[in-house]
Amino acid sequence: MIRSSTPVRAAFFDVDDTLLSHRTGRVPESAVRALLRLHGAGVLLFLATGRHMLEMRDLCGILDLPWNGFVTLNGQLCTDGKRPFHALPIDPQDVRRLVEATEAMDIPCMFAEADRIYVNRHDDAVRGALAAIHTPLPPTGELRRGLSHAVYLAVTYCGPERQAVLMARLEHARCSQWNPHGFDILHRDGDKALGIRKTCEVFGIAPEEALAFGDAANDVGMLRAAGIGVAMGNGSVEARAAADFIAPDIDDDGVARALRSLGIL
Repeated sequence: MIRSSTPVRAAFFDVDDTLLSHRTGRVPESAVRALLRLHGAGVLLFLATGRHMLEMRDLCGILDLPWNGFVTLNGQLCTDGKRPFHALPIDPQDVRRLVEATEAMDIPCMFAEADRIYVNRHDDAVRGALAAIHTPLPPTGELRRGLSHAVYLAVTYCGPERQAVLMARLEHARCSQWNPHGFDILHRDGDKALGIRKTCEVFGIAPEEALAFGDAANDVGMLRAAGIGVAMGNGSVEARAAADFIAPDIDDDGVARALRSLGIL
């Protein structure tokens, strides 16, 4: 059952396996046409992703669409494309503990600041996880830089057992898994749902006037926060359970078909 009958004024889209097909490495043409029609009808369009803006520049054509804003790094940093309007970095104490723990446990780790991303080293876990999402390897850098710069997201590349040991050292953070060897670490109060709420406030939109598409566990909050939450048919069990509507698979024209079924297009 759809919770909201309010007209849709804004639409939020996850990137990986929601807009971007990892089978083809592209946004389906049907989804491109659907988003352009939404934009033409006056619906504001936003990306809501765990990715950094620097990563999205390397994704085939995704930034060519007429976005009004971006909820990035799982809601930790939101921007209208020119300036940030919401920023929630990882607690500095946790950044210090994370630097110390990854050094002691010899775990590859990536830090995302507002304007850069860097990883302490490249190994098979890093290469495999990033290849799976069509992302180039970030430059290597010294994680201790994060002790004097705001870090909005960290990504560790290890197994679940080692990740649990590492997370036990962090008091103000939480993590979500997106790959067998990939974990996002962020401030415990931050997620895409908070990013959506902050975006709606800035653009004068009520959350019930928002539509959200996602496919993964890190999309659960935003699917529940929006007036209508749509999970892709290829999505996780958690995402589909949180959604109001299940779309077909991404590679079966899922975005466009869902918008038509919902009567939005």
